[in-house]
Amino acid sequence: MNMRMLFWTLFIIFITIVFFSSVNNELRFIKSPEEIILDDVKSKFPDSRYEVITSQKEGLDTIIQLYVISREETICPERIFVKYVYPRNHLTPEIKEITTGCRICKEVNCTITFPEEAVIASYLYSPVVADFVMSSKKPRATSSRVEEGFIIEWINEKGKNIRVHVEPNAKVTLLS
Repeated sequence: MNMRMLFWTLFIIFITIVFFSSVNNELRFIKSPEEIILDDVKSKFPDSRYEVITSQKEGLDTIIQLYVISREETICPERIFVKYVYPRNHLTPEIKEITTGCRICKEVNCTITFPEEAVIASYLYSPVVADFVMSSKKPRATSSRVEEGFIIEWINEKGKNIRVHVEPNAKVTLLS
């Protein structure tokens, strides 16, 4: 009788272990709201880079605000603001364009806040930079934030470069 009792006890322990290990494996594959949102960002903006600004819980919702940056290596880099409220708004984010289609300063009082805006302003507001950029086959810009704006350096396919300072008020000063 003891052998039968031992057998059933071990059998129940074995079944319990198998059951709970399979439940844990299934739970491991359930994604968090943050993972679901970031997967959606990657699928909606596949060739872009993103910067998470804030991520917070509000009741049952997860709110993530981020910037999506694309076309960084072109003369028309783009930056958009994206806000998700999940699950309330499902995966339908609120989107606000900051720079798209080589346009900046959509408001009357222009303030250059982002590197993408500074890149575009550097040639829109400087005929010298515009000539350099438009006469190059593949111009490439790099930006560095400084205390009063941005330093933008344009490099062409021959390795020649031109540097400018773009102030927050969109004033462009040639440095070299």
